[in-house]
Amino acid sequence: MTTKVDSREAMAFAMELADVARPIALKYFRTPMTVTSKSDGTPVTLADQAIEAELRRRIRERFPDHGIIGEETGGGRGERYTWIIDPIDGTRGFVSGCPLFGTMIGLLREDEAVFGLIDIPATGERWVGDGRETSFNGRKAHASDCVARRGAALHDIDRYSRAGGPGAPESGVQQGLVHPIQR
Repeated sequence: MTTKVDSREAMAFAMELADVARPIALKYFRTPMTVTSKSDGTPVTLADQAIEAELRRRIRERFPDHGIIGEETGGGRGERYTWIIDPIDGTRGFVSGCPLFGTMIGLLREDEAVFGLIDIPATGERWVGDGRETSFNGRKAHASDCVARRGAALHDIDRYSRAGGPGAPESGVQQGLVHPIQR
């Protein structure tokens, strides 16, 4: 039987996980790295694999009866709780030296989200939301009052990666040794 989890305790643990992931990501960021393709054709790096392995280890140690589904190695659902991990969301940008990549960590209770966290290591920014409120770097955040597309802002790093930028598939980022912007 799965032990009931206090959502505040689990969220604090997720922030600890993000604190662990951040230096691993930054160790690889803007360094030459080998990029391979997963079976679906998307890129994966040693940074992705190292972060996911460490987060999985820590989750299993703290919550051994929880399921874990990771972007890089899959996994399975738990009886009641399942952690969802994307160690580096925005791998194309990451390998091209763009700082807009992040680690995503979430927790499901059965089929309902308990909370989600997005950590952007290169900028030191973190969003955490639980369905009731969202915080940005520990302060309450909210959506803009914009009601029309005309006044809205949209940022899409993946579009840049695919449209001939340094992360574009035709630039060789999909596989092989990548030399991004250097530190």
